Amino acid sequence: MEPLVLPDPFGTEPLEEIRLNHAPLVRVLAQARFEHLSLFMKPDPIAPFVQEISVEYPLLKEAHELQVVVGPTGVSQEPSTNLLWQARSHDSAWTVTISNGSLAVETSQYQSRDDFIERFMRVLRAFTATLGTPPSTRLGIRYTNQVNVDSIDPGQLSSLIRADAKGGLAIPVRQNAELRHSITDALFAIGDRFVQGRWGVLPPGTVLDPALQPLPAKAWILDLDSFMEATDVFVNVQDGKIRGLAEQAYRLFRWLITNEFIERFR
Repeated sequence: MEPLVLPDPFGTEPLEEIRLNHAPLVRVLAQARFEHLSLFMKPDPIAPFVQEISVEYPLLKEAHELQVVVGPTGVSQEPSTNLLWQARSHDSAWTVTISNGSLAVETSQYQSRDDFIERFMRVLRAFTATLGTPPSTRLGIRYTNQVNVDSIDPGQLSSLIRADAKGGLAIPVRQNAELRHSITDALFAIGDRFVQGRWGVLPPGTVLDPALQPLPAKAWILDLDSFMEATDVFVNVQDGKIRGLAEQAYRLFRWLITNEFIERFR
């Protein structure tokens, strides 16, 4: 089999996106953060923006931002006093979330990088056309994969990940032992970009992000967050920055997985 994995997760050579029709992606999210705006203190501050995107995102819900709380039972999320608005597509597969300080687009039905970035750029253009051009502080894109370990053959999980990234999976387990939990967390700086990868095995009912739905079975997760400080996201609405971040996350993804992973989910 011709090798499809990469020798270098931080290279610069062109890398074609391989379509995985059964990819274990449960969420892709792009977010731009910006300085707080006084216009959000007005009644119904985002009405022009909501109207602008209403054809694609007609379903609207107002809620409160969630804040991370660390307690005796672990990490959880609780509502804060800050308002946010969520505009969803008819099938609820796509969501635009806006608050005073952030704008995000997320989906549970990712098709391709080009499709996702174009949708994100349409939302950014709608924001600048209706709400202005605030100074931005951060731009990022995040890919979360989640594999039900019970859905694959026993022992196959280890073959999906390259040997030097297996973490706890590299430890031989005999019949009287079971790997319950093993997480690798790594943050890399590449020029003005950063990419954080978290991957490993979680016990049933456990997630790294409380916003995601946990699996009832043991899960293998791969969460990649590619981001950068960016002050001109709304002033200079072009897709170069978000595309570069997406490509960096994908490059690390391709380095971490094996040919068996690609064939399993292709």
